[in-house]
Amino acid sequence: MGDITDVYDGNDFNCNEVDPGNVSDPIPSDWYVAIADEAEMKETKAGDGYYLKLRFSTINDNPALNNRKVWANLNLRNKNAKAQEIAMRDLSAIGHAIGELKIGDSSEILNKPLKIKVAIKDDTQYGPSNVIKGYKPVNEKNEYKPVGGQTAPVAASPDAKQSPARPQAVTSGSTSVKKSTPPWVKGK
Repeated sequence: MGDITDVYDGNDFNCNEVDPGNVSDPIPSDWYVAIADEAEMKETKAGDGYYLKLRFSTINDNPALNNRKVWANLNLRNKNAKAQEIAMRDLSAIGHAIGELKIGDSSEILNKPLKIKVAIKDDTQYGPSNVIKGYKPVNEKNEYKPVGGQTAPVAASPDAKQSPARPQAVTSGSTSVKKSTPPWVKGK
């Protein structure tokens, strides 16, 4: 048991004063203009790699589809070579889409518009949710194609016996970066 009034200086919490924040259904599968508005480098649960956790917010004239959140986890250092390869290709696609061809810090990705290909995955435990299946520039109409038909080289997966080096993308003391809403987002 816990006395909620202790938290609110002897007052009850009034549910009528706070929007309950209903759970949202996934947005339909499609391409959406979006920005990455949060980026955080995190260590894997097993402690043998790192992933870049990105949160994207959609930019849409339809209020039901505007400012919807979709997440991507990019396994930039992983003992699973395929997972690492997919993450590196996704990071390359993001970089090409926003015009940042060399990325030294995750903050360089933030608040730059791009298109994300959103799909719906049905999770047996949590139900349907959105996943990101692709990235391309805002002004590109066709599927993303690598510049010059070349793909980025993929680094070898670290040996399972070695402790992986922390990716150099995190250069500041803080691994979590949040930026203010850019001017092109409606409502500002």
